[in-house]
Amino acid sequence: MEKVTNLAAMFEDSTIVTVQLDNTDENFHVQKALLCNVSKYFVRALTGEFIESKSNTLRLPGCKKATFSLFLYWLCHRSLPENLTTELESEAEIPEGSDKWWTPSYNQQQLISLWGFGDIYLMPSLQNEAMRMLVKNVSTFRIGVEAVKLAAELWVEDSPQRNFVMEGVAGEYSDWGLHDHGIDYLGAIPGVMKDMLTILRIAWTGEEALVQQPNPDISRLLVDETTQRP
Repeated sequence: MEKVTNLAAMFEDSTIVTVQLDNTDENFHVQKALLCNVSKYFVRALTGEFIESKSNTLRLPGCKKATFSLFLYWLCHRSLPENLTTELESEAEIPEGSDKWWTPSYNQQQLISLWGFGDIYLMPSLQNEAMRMLVKNVSTFRIGVEAVKLAAELWVEDSPQRNFVMEGVAGEYSDWGLHDHGIDYLGAIPGVMKDMLTILRIAWTGEEALVQQPNPDISRLLVDETTQRP
């Protein structure tokens, strides 16, 4: 009951926090209790001796409006909208005459960015929800070059999350030659060709097959949710 009591006590505080993002003059206004309930980072920033706790203003450098909007949706629903896995940002993005699968989804970039947001601000459950959605998305759409670039920047070499993305791209290359993916674009992303060649070598020598499972075990891609709870 202590956890219930502590949570209820948070909501006795009606303070509204002004959230300032990068690259926009728009501010968001979120109840302090909601933010503190999902992240130790927000607890420390908004209840400690930091300037944020005195001004009730939270600055999130590097966070764009699209990422924070998805975070707010998750904050209210504890899930992400299913159309992140089944749609492009809009159907208009599909070039006329193109097969839907061959068009990369902009939502891949959004989900990878959201995972990074959860990592920075200590929200493992948000990271895991973003990863579940990403796995579903890439079963519908091929992995876009921009998503690969973002994955290479965010995830360290040999991390399960990075390997998942690189395995998907390598599998497309193995099956289809990447077509409009453009091997030259991928080659310009530091570390990507090395990752792809390593994965393809393993597959071509029979050590491991590049086969997409209909219901893959994604446990290796998830982070521990028990260590960072407020």
